[in-house]
Amino acid sequence: MNVSSPDQDRHAAYLATRHFGSLDGLRFLCISLVIWHHVPIWHGFDPLFFSRGHTGVDFFFVLSGFLITTLLLREEGRDGRFSLRGFYWRRILRIVPIYFFVVTVAAVCEIGIKGDFRNLDILPYYFLFMANFIDGRNIGFLDPTWSLAVEEQYYLIWPALLLLVSRRWIVPVLIGLIGWNFAIQLDLFDLVGITAVAVGPLSFGMDGPTYAPILMGSLVAIVLHAPAGFALLSRLTGFRPAPWLWLGLLCLAYAALPQILRG
Repeated sequence: MNVSSPDQDRHAAYLATRHFGSLDGLRFLCISLVIWHHVPIWHGFDPLFFSRGHTGVDFFFVLSGFLITTLLLREEGRDGRFSLRGFYWRRILRIVPIYFFVVTVAAVCEIGIKGDFRNLDILPYYFLFMANFIDGRNIGFLDPTWSLAVEEQYYLIWPALLLLVSRRWIVPVLIGLIGWNFAIQLDLFDLVGITAVAVGPLSFGMDGPTYAPILMGSLVAIVLHAPAGFALLSRLTGFRPAPWLWLGLLCLAYAALPQILRG
């Protein structure tokens, strides 16, 4: 008779979990950071700590990568493989109708009612989810849609990559992609003359937003899905004081790191 270990029991409970209630608390912290970032009440405080509100968006990316990858892996475990068509169709129904409506309203207000045609040339790129590549301009209140563009580009590419790449290589591939993102943020490619490519009003580069956080979330999901990875991470994060410990380390990083935290 096989007797399961505590790690196996915890992993089975994790795989059976359909709603991660603690992530609701994390979402609250993330949106609080974003609101803090957009309300300039932090002026006059130490900027090394109080100017980190923009990282709330990065944390949202981490959560998105984790949840999307977890859903795909569990569908694969249940059905033998996950459906790309089903995934894309669910994303389209969830996002496209309301997003296209918002873009249309913004365009009507800015171009139709105000008669400001200066940004008419960039309008199609909002509908193509390329707002993160528009160089220095925006239509009305659509500037924040860069974050949705990053997510949509991730939704387009990541499931296909997960389907095609062997599970043996998926973790090294993710680590390589994250490292590539960090190299861009550290301007390492500039040292060898590789810079952003400008095509009309678009600039294909990652001087600000980066895909690293959403890829980190995907990496965590893949590690947790495997019994050995789950056992390792549970030892680092599964004990009772762990949330306070890691929150303290995060606050320390906010206060101590001198560079702008991008991605």
